[in-house]
Amino acid sequence: METLDLIKEFVVKERGKYRNPLIRETALEQDLKITGDDSDEFILAFSKEFNVDISDFDIGKYFSDEGGLSILHVLFGKKTGKTPLTLGDLEKAVETGKLV
Repeated sequence: METLDLIKEFVVKERGKYRNPLIRETALEQDLKITGDDSDEFILAFSKEFNVDISDFDIGKYFSDEGGLSILHVLFGKKTGKTPLTLGDLEKAVETGKLV
């Protein structure tokens, strides 16, 4: 099974099914609405599941904290100013063993 397929299965296991297909360009915060404490838990679980080093990963660069989001951001996908972290980025992290 390809790495991306394993990541998709992991996302569904951790977060449930999504209406839109999961593709390399799917962004965790912007498309999957993973934010705040959920992003911490998701990245930690991803690290453990795929044996990826996250020691240099700056989560604040990619995810808003819970207090930093408005209902408009969550419901309507308004831009948060954060760099998108995509499934393709996670795929690269699995291949290199490090998420930065």
